[in-house]
Amino acid sequence: MTLFGALSSGVSGLSAQSSAIGAISDNITNLSTIGYKSTQVDFQTLVTKQTSATFFSAGGVQSRPRQDTGTQGLLASSTSATDIALAGSGFFVVNEAPVATISDEYLFTRAGSFFQDNEGFLRNTAGYFLQAWPTDPSGVVVPANASLTIANQNVISRDFLESVNLSRVGGTAKATSNISIGANLPSNDAAGTSRRTDVQFFDTLGNAVFLSVDAVKSTVDNNWDVAVNPPAGTSVLTLLDGGSPTPLVYDSVGQLEFISRPAAGATVIIDGISYVNSTTAAQNATSARWLTAGGTTISDDINALLTAVRLQDSDFQIADDRIVVKTDEPNTILFKAKGNDTIRVEPEKLLDTNGISATKQAVFFDVLRQDAKYAEETQFHFPVLPTTNDQITINGIIYTFTNSEGADATGADTLIANSDGSTTD
Repeated sequence: MTLFGALSSGVSGLSAQSSAIGAISDNITNLSTIGYKSTQVDFQTLVTKQTSATFFSAGGVQSRPRQDTGTQGLLASSTSATDIALAGSGFFVVNEAPVATISDEYLFTRAGSFFQDNEGFLRNTAGYFLQAWPTDPSGVVVPANASLTIANQNVISRDFLESVNLSRVGGTAKATSNISIGANLPSNDAAGTSRRTDVQFFDTLGNAVFLSVDAVKSTVDNNWDVAVNPPAGTSVLTLLDGGSPTPLVYDSVGQLEFISRPAAGATVIIDGISYVNSTTAAQNATSARWLTAGGTTISDDINALLTAVRLQDSDFQIADDRIVVKTDEPNTILFKAKGNDTIRVEPEKLLDTNGISATKQAVFFDVLRQDAKYAEETQFHFPVLPTTNDQITINGIIYTFTNSEGADATGADTLIANSDGSTTD
C-alpha cells in the first residue's frame, strides 16, 4: 500500500461527510422554496480487490444522495387572497397566453402563488395564466367552446379550459338570515349577572357586522334572559321566536345614533309627536320642542330630548326605560317598545347646520311591541273615561270603577275611585 493510497482512504471519508453536511445545509436553505424536495445522504463502503496475501489495498467510503420527489411538502400560509395550494396529488394547469391558441403550450406546476394582473387574469411569478373549467351560474361545468354541449374534464384543451379572470366573477351579496349561538353559562352566577358574546354576520352589501348578545341571569334558577342591541348603523333589531305559522316578537330595540349636533329647527317625530330643536327658552314653552341652548355637546342635546319626550308623552312616563341612553355609547338613544305600543321614529328632518342628517338613521323605523308571552309589563289605554260599574280583571282580581269613594261591603271586588270626573287615562 502506497502512502497515497493510505491518504486517499481518509480523504474519501472526509469527502463523503462533507457531502452529507452540504445536503443538510441545502435542505435548510430551501426550506420555504416552492417545489423543493429534501435530500438525504446515505454512505456506502468501497471494497477493493486484494492482489496479494501480504499486500492490503485500501478502500474508503462514498456518499449516495437520495431525493424523495413524491412526498407532500408543508403548506405555507399567505396574506394574498389569490394564493392557492394543493394537498395531495395533482397539478395546476397553466398556459403561456391569456387566450390559448393551437400553438400555445399547456404546462403543469405545483406552485400556487398567483396574482391578479391589470386585466383580471390570475398569473404566477413565471407569467403563466391559471387555467380552469368554466361553470354556469348554478356551478355546473360547461365547455369553454360554446359550440360544444358536453364538458370533458379529462381533456386538456382550449375547447374545455379557459384562463381564470376574476373581473368576470361577481354576484349579489347574500345577507345573513340565521345565526346560531351555542354557549355554556355558569349556573352559580348571581341574578342580574350579564355575559356577552359577539357574533359576526353580513348585511345585504356583504359587509361584516358584529352583534353583541347579552345573556342576563334571571331570578329563576337556571334561566337566562337574552338582550340584544342593534349593531352600529342599524335602525331596529327585532327578535322573533320559532313559533309557527306566525312567529311572536320576543324583543325589539331601535336606535338613533347621533353623529353631529342637530341644527335649530331640526325635527324628529317620536310616537306621533314632533319634537323641534329650540335654542331659546321661549320656544321651549311650546309643547313639542326641546331646549338645547344650554348644551355644548351631542350628549347634552340627547338628554334634553329625552326629558322632552318623557314630559310630553305619557307612554314614556309610565315605562321610563322605553327611551334611554345606550350605556356604553352616550351619543345613542335606544327605544324599547316592550309590552306597550309599537314606537315609530321618523328622523328624516333631524338635520345638522349643513343640512345633513344628524343621525346615522335617516328614514323612519318601527320598534315592535313585545308579545305578551315575553313581556314583563303590559300597558292599557283607555280612549274614554270608564263609567260607574265598568270592570276589569287583573290576575284573577275584579276591579270596579266608581265615581264615589268607598269599599264594597261584600269584599268581592276592589273599587277604583274617580270622584273628580277626570277624563285622563
